[in-house]
Amino acid sequence: MKRTSRGFLLLIGLALNGGPTFATDHLDRRIGETILYERISPRPGKSFVIRVNTFLPSGPGPFPLVILNHGIDPDGSRDRVRFQVPAREFVQRGYAVMVPQRRSFGGSEGPRDWSDCQPGAYTREAQREIHATLRLALARDDIDTRRILLVGHSVGGLVGLKTAEQDLPGVVGVVNMAGGFRWENCDWQTPLLEEMRQAAASRIPSLWVYAENDRMFPPELARQLFASYRQAGGSGRLRVLAAHPGDGHLFFPERSGLQAWWPEVEGFMRAVGLPTRKVRHIAETRRPGESGFAAIGDVDSVPFVEHEREAGGKDYRTFLEAAGQRAFALSEDGDAWGWSVSANPLDEALEYCNTNSSTPCRAYALDQQVVW
Repeated sequence: MKRTSRGFLLLIGLALNGGPTFATDHLDRRIGETILYERISPRPGKSFVIRVNTFLPSGPGPFPLVILNHGIDPDGSRDRVRFQVPAREFVQRGYAVMVPQRRSFGGSEGPRDWSDCQPGAYTREAQREIHATLRLALARDDIDTRRILLVGHSVGGLVGLKTAEQDLPGVVGVVNMAGGFRWENCDWQTPLLEEMRQAAASRIPSLWVYAENDRMFPPELARQLFASYRQAGGSGRLRVLAAHPGDGHLFFPERSGLQAWWPEVEGFMRAVGLPTRKVRHIAETRRPGESGFAAIGDVDSVPFVEHEREAGGKDYRTFLEAAGQRAFALSEDGDAWGWSVSANPLDEALEYCNTNSSTPCRAYALDQQVVW
């Protein structure tokens, strides 16, 4: 969730190249973020434009490619998933990173494309977005499509494994981060085990990574899924990480999980012949410490300009109710603000605030602390 003092406008029209444009399309230029568009046609007479957040190192390339696949939220969230934390690690090592926003997510056109308790039907449809992403990559001179790594989180992990069944040219490895497909009020484990068994048809090596406290796919289930895959002939290795702070299912996109999963991925990349040496350092935004300016819940102390105090206070209260990694940014004159709950909340909150401010913005609150 994000807000600014100028309001929150989601969809504002179509870009000249045919893709939807968003008022909140803030891009991380430090890691070369752009947005590409590609059309998919799931059936005759039906076509949709999807958006692909793309991160590129500086220089001419060609760069090996990582495709990051996001999960789904059965509760209905369609937020854009950018995977900035993982993308930064790969870009620093000279990789292009592409993050397709599947149908109905993050501004991609099309209806919700999954069926309850039918992981096979969903993954078949979701592979269209990966193929569209590969078409975009093949059309570029700065991407080396002979060296591709598929990485997926949650449902995206299952989608990556199922895509690897096709032994696509150039794909040298697949990484399943907390992968699976879970639904309530039905037998979802039986079809999921079968999908993992079928994924073993791939000859591409895989790495499976889960956390000890994953609420969606706990270690016992992860081991069952991996056993189904291995017993059917799949080539892979399973790693269960120590408990991740908060929700273990989110260890991959969150910054706090990076030190746990990166060594596993780095070793796997070396094993499949992909480079891992850092070729560029991209500095993170400095995280300020607690300042003692006010208590986190003291809405009246937030220094909004007087004519924005009511609107700003309303947004700050909403921010306080949000769960997860969060940040609230405020302009120095108190006239603009922005907030975010995401894997990279500080950068996003500052971007939203600065977009609508004539004076610089800085962090007011991070997680449970006031840092102003």
